[in-house]
Amino acid sequence: PLTRFIEPVSRYELNQRLTSGKATGVVVICCSEMCNVNSLFPEDPKLPIFTWQNLGGCVNDCGGFEDLIAEKQISDVIVLGHYGCEIIEVGLRSDPQADVPAKKIYQEVARRTSPTKEAMKERYGDKFDKHIFHRAVEDFVLRELASLLKLPGVYNAANEGKLRVHAWINRDDTMESATYDPRTRTFWVLPDDDKH
Repeated sequence: PLTRFIEPVSRYELNQRLTSGKATGVVVICCSEMCNVNSLFPEDPKLPIFTWQNLGGCVNDCGGFEDLIAEKQISDVIVLGHYGCEIIEVGLRSDPQADVPAKKIYQEVARRTSPTKEAMKERYGDKFDKHIFHRAVEDFVLRELASLLKLPGVYNAANEGKLRVHAWINRDDTMESATYDPRTRTFWVLPDDDKH
């Protein structure tokens, strides 16, 4: 499975790689709602940080990504979500046929989140609460990371050990970043993040 490529890494550890030269650059793919992405990294990293922000942090909006890998400008990629994501919440509660203002955007959100919405309905039925919303955000981030790994250039670089991939979710209230650990199949805040 593609999860074998996911490396659990804390912000502290990744920042150590950036400032020590052990990383060649980082790409962060995240939701357009997230205005604090740069606060995750040192103010003056020695290496480039590329950020793609779009509706929900969708991978299919990241043109040019494989070119960066081919040019060896990046060593790490993070698909970054956040537990308060209004875009995912709208998608989960949406009716794609509804007649609403900004209908095209509404329909696009519904389209992007539909696999997650179906997975949550299969697991939890019609129930919707904060716990299920958090699981939905996690599901969405992992699906986007899986989509990323389907790109030939990304898959090959990860398979050859030239690219490390990470799934992070920010906690909007504490600004901690939970990282996905494929061994436990959970997102959790690594202990050394308090050093950041």
